[in-house]
Amino acid sequence: MCKFCGFYQAVSEDADQLRPCVHGCKHLYAGAPYITWVPAGASVFTCGACKAEGLDVESYVGSAPTEDPGHLWWKVPQNLSAVKYREFWNANGASGSVYL
Repeated sequence: MCKFCGFYQAVSEDADQLRPCVHGCKHLYAGAPYITWVPAGASVFTCGACKAEGLDVESYVGSAPTEDPGHLWWKVPQNLSAVKYREFWNANGASGSVYL
């Protein structure tokens, strides 16, 4: 699953384009709102950050990082080692993460 665009494909299954839902519960990750990726046909979801349940997908559909040129992912250097990625995320508010 790509957390940048929402493309998802499990082994031996059809691909799915997940929808980015942002509950707005004040949880930020590296300065960006927390995205819960929801299957295209879903009508409700559970926030991955605060665990609120039964949220209406249509009320919380947000923008994927691919659609938001201000998102931190556009600034991530490419082809770094795991150590260098950890340094990057630590410096940008996602302590302990190798990948966002």
